[in-house]
Amino acid sequence: MTLRMVGQYLISEGHTPKFLYGACDPKASRFYAKAGFNVTDPGTSLRIPGTTMTMKSNHPPYTAWFYTATVR
Repeated sequence: MTLRMVGQYLISEGHTPKFLYGACDPKASRFYAKAGFNVTDPGTSLRIPGTTMTMKSNHPPYTAWFYTATVR
């Protein structure tokens, strides 16, 4: 999956990503889960690892989050 390649590309360019995320339509949640991402329930805030910060998507229809805390 191309989205999984983003982390590999960033690493090849000298970056060290720890967390990749995006918002999605809840109908697409299964697609991201099958690709190996964690997926939140619609309307759930996303907690940023290593901080106390959270984000909530206020851009309908993208009310769910997909994320990975480790880049493969």
